[in-house]
Amino acid sequence: MLMKIKVNGKTQSFDQSVSISDLINHIKLSNTSIAIALNGKIIHQNEYHNTKLKNMDSVEIVRPVGGG
Repeated sequence: MLMKIKVNGKTQSFDQSVSISDLINHIKLSNTSIAIALNGKIIHQNEYHNTKLKNMDSVEIVRPVGGG
């Protein structure tokens, strides 16, 4: 079954279950200096590997921006 996950407002499709770590690797991001919210809830970095995504989950990935 094809699984669809919304990542920063854009739908990504996967043919198997993925964790947040798998998603990060799939979109070629570094784990450093990012924050992730899953369905509106912040997920701590030490939980990325254990947090499995489900069909129609919504993931927001943000990076801090310096400035002033």
